[in-house]
Amino acid sequence: MVFFHDAQAAIGAPVFRAHYALIRGRTRRTGARGVSVTGEQLWDLLDVAEKVRVRHAAERERERVVVEAEAADNVIQMWRRRA
Repeated sequence: MVFFHDAQAAIGAPVFRAHYALIRGRTRRTGARGVSVTGEQLWDLLDVAEKVRVRHAAERERERVVVEAEAADNVIQMWRRRA
């Protein structure tokens, strides 16, 4: 994997400090078994995983609130029918 100067300038320090990286780039065949990757963007994979975890937790919480609201509404409607 190679990051040329223009990509390094856009990405900054993560190019040099990320142990696990998520990379966007271009692949090129360099022979029968060879492939080269020219990196265009890089994210720290651990940071990405944490953002995904937080987003999923927020989505689950929103779904829980909706389900609880629907359950409460159903109880109120059932109570009115009995009265």
